[in-house]
Amino acid sequence: MIMRCAVVPLSLACLLPLFLCSPARAQWTKDGVAVCTAAGSQFMMQIAEDGSGGVFVVWSDPRGGGGTNDIYAQRFDAAGVPQWTANGVVVCAATGMQWFPRVVAGGSGSAIVAWQDNRSGGADTYAQRLDAAGAPQWTADGVAVCTATGTQAAPLMVPDGAGGAVLAWGDFRSAIADGYAQRINSSGVPQWTADGIVWCRHPASLTLNGMVSDGAGGAIVVWYDDRVPLVTRVYARRIDALGDTLWDGNGVALAGTSGWQDAPVIVPDGAGGALVGWADDRTGSYSEYMQRLTSLGAVAPGWPADGQLVSASDVDHYDDMAPDGAGGAVLVWNETGSGGPGKVHAAHVTSAAVVDWNHDIATPENNPAFPRAVSDGAGGAIVTWSDSRNGVDNDVFAVRFISTGVAPGWGADGDTLCGASGQQTSGVIASDGAGGAVVAWGDTRNYGATQSDIYAGRVQNDGTVAALLALASASAEPGRVRLEWYAATGAGLIATVYRRAPGGAWEARATASPDGTGRLRYEDRAVTAGARYGYRLGVGSGRDERFFGEVWVDVPVDLGFALGGVRPNPSAGALWVSFSLPDGAPTELALFDLAGRRLAARPVGSFGSGNHVARLEPALRPRPGVYIVALTRGARSLTSRATIVR
Repeated sequence: MIMRCAVVPLSLACLLPLFLCSPARAQWTKDGVAVCTAAGSQFMMQIAEDGSGGVFVVWSDPRGGGGTNDIYAQRFDAAGVPQWTANGVVVCAATGMQWFPRVVAGGSGSAIVAWQDNRSGGADTYAQRLDAAGAPQWTADGVAVCTATGTQAAPLMVPDGAGGAVLAWGDFRSAIADGYAQRINSSGVPQWTADGIVWCRHPASLTLNGMVSDGAGGAIVVWYDDRVPLVTRVYARRIDALGDTLWDGNGVALAGTSGWQDAPVIVPDGAGGALVGWADDRTGSYSEYMQRLTSLGAVAPGWPADGQLVSASDVDHYDDMAPDGAGGAVLVWNETGSGGPGKVHAAHVTSAAVVDWNHDIATPENNPAFPRAVSDGAGGAIVTWSDSRNGVDNDVFAVRFISTGVAPGWGADGDTLCGASGQQTSGVIASDGAGGAVVAWGDTRNYGATQSDIYAGRVQNDGTVAALLALASASAEPGRVRLEWYAATGAGLIATVYRRAPGGAWEARATASPDGTGRLRYEDRAVTAGARYGYRLGVGSGRDERFFGEVWVDVPVDLGFALGGVRPNPSAGALWVSFSLPDGAPTELALFDLAGRRLAARPVGSFGSGNHVARLEPALRPRPGVYIVALTRGARSLTSRATIVR
């Protein structure tokens, strides 16, 4: 189930944006593209979407020698093309060990990177900003966020919504781990008390697990500690944009029952609060629970005081969570099955604490490990993990869960994102801004067990893994359909173009081969106005024939001026807008907030007559909420609403 071309049951005016910009340079391929294959093992990779359909990847890297590690970074655009120096740009090459990197988008294509740094002997916290070209913008080798005595361990970071970031870490300046935080602005200048403000100081030693933005320049942190004798409990606290600690002193307890609570994960609820999930053994075996806290730190109305039971199955501690965009969340975990091989689960909890679905992958005996999840922009989640179903080595898989189970177009036990030789493990995931995801993982294909590199791949909303062929564009007008595909490896390739009507059989129409740019083009003039047709490419023959780039197109009866709206809607990333034009007269597509502020615009009249899909990309990623899309042509203006979620 590597190379599936699922039907997209939408008209051209509602095409999902699976075919991102720059198709002639597309690089996403089967088994992933190399992020870094430099000498030594690259590890501790982290990933974040860049706000333009691409991603940033950061990692700790030993190539400098001396038994220490430095911090490197790479950016990929939406088509999978690396934007910076091969094998990454240097973020920090100071003496000593730099590790535990984190990355968030800084706006306008920039990234903010933070890490743990022992250049001065102890473990401190540093950060650096990279511009869209990968050039450092702050002090060489980073600005000091905290250099207090003792260890500042494994920082977490979220954007502050104003070009800066909020960082939090476990801090041993007082011999046991307390919680500290700092906010840095877009110039890297600390905004709060030097070396950070304390958000939890208690005789118990805490373990910081998660952090999300509060949507107002601050953050909400979640952790567990052993302040209650013989057990651990999960706590959360909010820090506002000014560095003031809100909610109860030393944190709000998520549940007060007996037993151990471990490994919390957190997502924002879109209203200034948060949802937290954790593993809980209050009944003698670990189960999954979730709690929702309001922006004031209170248990949200309708939620049980000790958390909502999500699943009573025997669970492992490898959890993750994705927001659903409506105040609820999808919780994912690895079920151990009484200590034996398990399987990946996902459950959806609504904003009102209703567990309305709970699904898993079909195959239970694969030892799946470390599931990670992102929102699909439509209330479900895309989940990635590694397992050993294909032999001794682990490969990387992904699946999309929706309310009815595994989404159509996906394999019941997940799709193979990478099945190359060697081990593929420890995947991290980010949204691709179009309802799909980009995953990065550690990979030993090049050196056996002696070295681990980093690779990345993209899986689309319909389960199609970027591979040999992908649809680049499609357009229709009365009496004509134009299609264009891109071939990742085009030399000598001959593909068959197939067409069918709804309910009919696939019929071969023509053959096509890539031109010098890797594009295969086909124009169909034997179409009927008002009819609907499906198209795809076939490669090979007989039982060995594989099919790619399927799309359905509605042929208009006549062309008018129309705005189809945003797809997907709600959107977790870039906005793709469908519209039609009768001719090439000047026309503008724009995005506004509800106050009428213009956030993005692009001229689209040059697209000419036909049905089109275009991308709107604000300079800064908008906050979650409702926005207005406007298509303006002379004195006429059409509008549609779009909802943005995280």
